[in-house]
Amino acid sequence: SAYEQFAACEDVVSGEKHYTDSSLEVLNITYPASIQSGDPFEVELELKASRSIVAPIVGMTINNVTAQVVVANNTLSERFVFSLPKGRTRIRVRYDHLSLARGMYYLSFVVSEKDMNNQLAALLNTHRFEVRTSVDDYGAGMYRLSPTWESAS
Repeated sequence: SAYEQFAACEDVVSGEKHYTDSSLEVLNITYPASIQSGDPFEVELELKASRSIVAPIVGMTINNVTAQVVVANNTLSERFVFSLPKGRTRIRVRYDHLSLARGMYYLSFVVSEKDMNNQLAALLNTHRFEVRTSVDDYGAGMYRLSPTWESAS
């Protein structure tokens, strides 16, 4: 199918960008290459700071193939306070269930200091994963919602 051909050859989404300040290095990003819609989804970000980062903020988005944000979270909005000392730090974000429509998605990350606009690292649309659904699912859209269906005659 055209979808499978696209999934097999599409490695970079439009707008892919990488930026890191000299004070921060992104060592590794671990995530599943593929999930079933509704499955748990966990991402681990391994960072190495050359100095202690004051009031760090980490943001992560999930974007579709047109780079449109479909899920966005950050530690500031979630009131998750953590430290980013000199050396290595691992940060994990877990969704108990990620109910997205079938398709290819990209992860973006931002690491900031004190303010979301003071970015030390920005990796935009850099890591791809696939959301699969059952064969009989022909839906379209971004989210997999389960509505209540009714019929009256």
